[in-house]
Amino acid sequence: MKSLQKGVWTGIALAVAVVLGFAFLADIRSLGHNLVAFDWSVLWPALALALGNYGVRWIRWEIFLAKTVGAQKPGALESGAIFCAGFVMSITPGKVGELLKSVYLRERRGIPILQTAPVVLMERITDFVSVLLLCLWGVYHSGHGREVVWVGGTLCGLGILVLAWRPLAEYVLRWVDVLPWVGKWGDDIRSSYQRLRGLLSPTLFLGGIGLGIFAWWLECVALYVILMGFESLIPTMESCVFTYAFSTLAGAVTMLPGGLVFTEGSMIALLTQVAPFAVTDDLATGTAVTILVRVCTLWFAVGLGLGAMAWLHRQRPSNGKNVAVRMPDGSTSVSSDTP
Repeated sequence: MKSLQKGVWTGIALAVAVVLGFAFLADIRSLGHNLVAFDWSVLWPALALALGNYGVRWIRWEIFLAKTVGAQKPGALESGAIFCAGFVMSITPGKVGELLKSVYLRERRGIPILQTAPVVLMERITDFVSVLLLCLWGVYHSGHGREVVWVGGTLCGLGILVLAWRPLAEYVLRWVDVLPWVGKWGDDIRSSYQRLRGLLSPTLFLGGIGLGIFAWWLECVALYVILMGFESLIPTMESCVFTYAFSTLAGAVTMLPGGLVFTEGSMIALLTQVAPFAVTDDLATGTAVTILVRVCTLWFAVGLGLGAMAWLHRQRPSNGKNVAVRMPDGSTSVSSDTP
């Protein structure tokens, strides 16, 4: 938990530095004029669309979790709070901090982390594929972004191949067994892999991608709504889909906390310089749009996550009953669920 907290503060510090850096590049005075001229009433539907994204992804989380843990799955309210708490960790490198959701499930329900970690991993895989597919439209019609989409698609394809093709996965697991520090977890990792294979069934995998496409499309619409808040801009839905999806993918490939720097930089470049997606040639306007989009899609989520964490810390887990937690060495530790 201390490491995760350190990662969050590092992400916040980096985010502040990124915003200040882009603000200076765009000229702070011009940026301020753009923000003053912005129609702030459109921010509410943009936030609602972002909330819709979280709602669709929560439904997918519930489906994956039910498949993995069955009757051990917490109720919808508690499960939703745990899901939202993971948003706080979206500003950790590669979003690895989202394993906090597995930590909560262990502490509150006694479910071993390696039993639910496959759900978190499958969320990331289906999200990545979904955003990649949204990018393909723009690449096909404009020719821009081929390199990033190619790298992202290759990495994702190789990862899915390793997970889906059992002989290759077994080969990788044999190497894991002999690695220092990691080898002692070999049996647990194999058990976790078996659960992951259950989530890779065509129905669940393709269904997860379908939900992911819809969820991320909602945030593309949020970009469109924010652009409509500037009188001088005339966006198209097609350009918004590619701009948002491509910048999200660019940030994800870097594995930086929250995709910071590369997500903002890619979005500003697409909004101001890259035809046919550019809606303005004014760097200050593009920066203002990007800041507002990130507030609605990234920092709104982090705020919800902080609220969910506060709620979880106030609630008594599992009605105050003791739960048995399986330890890495195979032993069982019985602990109280009380805070």
